[in-house]
Amino acid sequence: MKNDSLDHECTSWMLFPELTGGPMILHKNRDSSKIDIRLIKSNSDAKIKWLGLGDENPCMGFNEKGVACVMNSGETTPEFAPATEGRLTTPEILVQILGNTQNAKEALKMLTGFIENGQYTHKERGSIFFIMDTKGGYIAELTAKRVMPVVVTGNMTIRANIWHNPGMAQFSRSGIKSTMNSQSREFQAAKGLNEALEKKGVIELEDIWRTSRMRGTMESVMTEHGLCNKTTNSAATIAIDKDFPNMLSTMYVAIGPVGHTMYIPAPICLKEIPQDIADRSWSKAAFARRDASGLAFDSDVWLPHEKAAMAIYRPALAKAKEAMQNRRRKEAQAILNDAFGKCCEIARKAVL
Repeated sequence: MKNDSLDHECTSWMLFPELTGGPMILHKNRDSSKIDIRLIKSNSDAKIKWLGLGDENPCMGFNEKGVACVMNSGETTPEFAPATEGRLTTPEILVQILGNTQNAKEALKMLTGFIENGQYTHKERGSIFFIMDTKGGYIAELTAKRVMPVVVTGNMTIRANIWHNPGMAQFSRSGIKSTMNSQSREFQAAKGLNEALEKKGVIELEDIWRTSRMRGTMESVMTEHGLCNKTTNSAATIAIDKDFPNMLSTMYVAIGPVGHTMYIPAPICLKEIPQDIADRSWSKAAFARRDASGLAFDSDVWLPHEKAAMAIYRPALAKAKEAMQNRRRKEAQAILNDAFGKCCEIARKAVL
């Protein structure tokens, strides 16, 4: 049971329209020691344009076809493959999926191909890939030798870093520490999201962000390693628009530890990434706050700034949708890019 550390974990979930009142949503809280977080955009000449959040490569992202994908570390397993030439890391696989697939089925096929061809590596662990499009998606749990997917078409599905899919238990060698840690975070995510559902009958973006900032308590399976913990370095809530995924789909990103920064909307039609995001200035400021106060943060600090940003972005989405319905594509793109710029101005005053 080697490599039972907690420094490279994540918690992710899928939410469907019957719970959100609208978009398909894929969210990821990323836990990692990486600190240079930025928005990453595909090249201008890319066959399929995409937008992601990560460090060197994205660890979560979506493309203009309506495909969204994130991945969590899986369990320690005897079926691992060391890093050698020709093998791809999970962020490198994500780039290939985002840049080359038009739906979730194609994405799963590509992922399976990487495993079958011996091109996958992730230290001594497997992985969990969440793949979503405008109709549904998959949760694919895998080792370096096999992929076990399940179809997900509705409601709510949550995963941390332990396998749940049929056929995967026999390949697990995780210890009690990481197993309990994962169960704790899955419990907290379900609790936070269900509280919103019971109170309002719907899970809104702000409910997801509140949940993403939950810290551990003794109630959470006797551990203090929460959804937001000392290694949580970023998060993204990807909202896929079913009608116009190539324009209205949006990734709401926390560029740095979620307790020390705010979420801002980044549309798939984004023309340019601001320099102070690309050069990691936002990320560095958030990590400086984390280093100063750790988990002793006040979530309410970010709420008025997020509220102000969404007061700009939600109406912009509605106007852009009306423009798309009337085939005014350039107008829709201009509306959303202008709104993004205004949200960034609000965020700069809070974040930098």
